[in-house]
Amino acid sequence: MTVRVTSSFDNLGEPKGSAGLSVYGGANRDAVVQYNALFTRIAYGTFDNPGFVISTNFDVKNGNAVTYSIANVLKSLSANTNFDTGTAATITANLWGIGILTYDGTTPTVTWATTSAAMAYATEATAKAALGTLASLVPASGFASLGYFTVQAGASLWTAGTDALATGTGGTPANATNYYNDPTLDGWYGGMQIGNFLGTAVSA
Repeated sequence: MTVRVTSSFDNLGEPKGSAGLSVYGGANRDAVVQYNALFTRIAYGTFDNPGFVISTNFDVKNGNAVTYSIANVLKSLSANTNFDTGTAATITANLWGIGILTYDGTTPTVTWATTSAAMAYATEATAKAALGTLASLVPASGFASLGYFTVQAGASLWTAGTDALATGTGGTPANATNYYNDPTLDGWYGGMQIGNFLGTAVSA
């Protein structure tokens, strides 16, 4: 997981502009924004390691039971709950796609970066960089964030539900599938460290 740091306009002085905390740019405002983000992460996230793995060729499951929170109410998710990857997502041959794993207490949900066109990230790093920048890769209201996964297509267009995840059987299996038990979604879902204008975390 990446621990991200804000790059504040000042060195813990007042926010830029005359409207106080309503203006982006200052460390004071960053602190408020990141507090609220951290609160959301705690109120809608897991407190245990889901241990995500492949589930019957095409889907994902949590190998471990977890405790998670919905609006600060603690709930339990049984081990080996299936997260259906659907049939709409596609990934261009040999390139990468990404999806997040969320749960609202009723529906285990896989949300891909897009299903309207083939995902085509050149590297896994560029796929992960989409976390926090696409609305589709932010947990929907009322859903707890549990983690995410990446898929590298095989030698032809990869289609969810037709082509297996890596190590699975069916169609043209993915070259690689990596599972991230990271409810912060690589540091984007939840509070960041507060930094100075150089983007260095303030430590003293």
